Amino acid sequence: MPRFLALLGVALSFAWASPDTTAHLLIQDSSQLRWAAVRVSLAESLQVNDFGTMHRQSSTWAGLLAYGELSPRWSWRSSVHVFTDIANFYYPVNDYQPYHGIPYNLQGSIPDSAKHRTWDYITGYTEYRPFDSTMFCAGLDYLHMGPSYRNPVAFRGDQSIFRPWQDTAREIQKPAPIAFVGFDLGLKWISYSQYSGKLEEKNTLDKYIHTHRLTFHLPGNSEFGLSETELYGTSVKPYTTQKGEVDSVGRTMEWLYAMPFIPYYFASHYLGDQDNGAMGFDGIYRGLKHWEFYGELFIDDSKSPLSLFDTTWWGNKWAFSAGSHWFMERGKWKAEWRGEYTRIEPWVYTHYEGLSHQYTNFNQILGSDLGPNSQEIYTHIQVGYDKAQLKLSLSSVAKDTAKGGSISDLHLPTDPTNKVFLNPASTFRYKELGCDMSYAPRSFVWLRLAGYRYWGHFDGYRVESALGLTW
Repeated sequence: MPRFLALLGVALSFAWASPDTTAHLLIQDSSQLRWAAVRVSLAESLQVNDFGTMHRQSSTWAGLLAYGELSPRWSWRSSVHVFTDIANFYYPVNDYQPYHGIPYNLQGSIPDSAKHRTWDYITGYTEYRPFDSTMFCAGLDYLHMGPSYRNPVAFRGDQSIFRPWQDTAREIQKPAPIAFVGFDLGLKWISYSQYSGKLEEKNTLDKYIHTHRLTFHLPGNSEFGLSETELYGTSVKPYTTQKGEVDSVGRTMEWLYAMPFIPYYFASHYLGDQDNGAMGFDGIYRGLKHWEFYGELFIDDSKSPLSLFDTTWWGNKWAFSAGSHWFMERGKWKAEWRGEYTRIEPWVYTHYEGLSHQYTNFNQILGSDLGPNSQEIYTHIQVGYDKAQLKLSLSSVAKDTAKGGSISDLHLPTDPTNKVFLNPASTFRYKELGCDMSYAPRSFVWLRLAGYRYWGHFDGYRVESALGLTW
């Protein structure tokens, strides 16, 4: 424990984040119907991991956020973030291939052994609402679907959780935004949304994703959703697929998936049944005061829902997440408790066609970052008073390292046709205890300090700190 406290002291540094979105620079016309706001952020942060060897990384970054309205029904926003990382370990040379994550540039004097890198990412979004029940949108942004907090199994958006196996990973683990267009149509009790986007996995080779969702708005502010997703792209492999034919080459966007109200399950048959399709079901119940109960089921490329739980066929791939949430607010006090369970079967998010059909963008899984053949039990309690809050968390993680447990695994015709969930011979387990404190004394300044203790297969510590300004 003294060593952990020493790391906690070493990790105190500066970084930016601000919960306040009030702009200090506002531009508007005389009618006040068209306006634009700008915010500028400067930051520095420090993360320290010690799993036998101490790894330290400080990050300085600047952010620019602009947003506004061109009319009361047409809004937009855009942001750019530029980072500089300095570490006590070496970053490998980055070749700007998306399958190596968000690209970065080395800044050291010796390129193949630099400890200094810079990188950036941008987002942009615009939406137009011709009617209260209709919205059209386009952007380079994150897609998030489902009510799960810790492990959304379909679309996690920009969520990034540190996992101990990332301690030796040198790729940027942050998810990348997706370029997409879409629309929402809504009635009082039902709404429909659809998005078509372009993913990035290998330069010069295209990859696309389509998803649509039907949401039922139930009494008590509860919801139930149905969704479908299709993912495909260009790929060139030196061998034939399971179907005994050469893999598709030169795929372009399939416009049929972009047509509204067409079930993807049947559309994929029309297009030759060559894409990675998935179905999703999720719901949240808010019928009890101060409580929420939710769940998600992600069915990956399954051809027969009736045999979904049959372990004799590796292609019966599914992921499940469910939890409960209690919350209360009284005056300046806020409190909440959350518990969540996640199970991801072997081979989920993978595809036998390889990289072009994997459920990834810039080598980051679009769903839960736990990846296939994994399980997590998570809980936290959080208490806040005015501008300060404290969160204590505990999780138990199991991850199988056998084939079918990594997003990069490719099922070959010679591989076994059955699957084994968390085989004891190849599964590691660990627990994580966390303490996260944050304080925002002013609208333009924010402080965060967090520490995590790991034991089991991974035995060590992690400390994160943040303090910064926003203008």
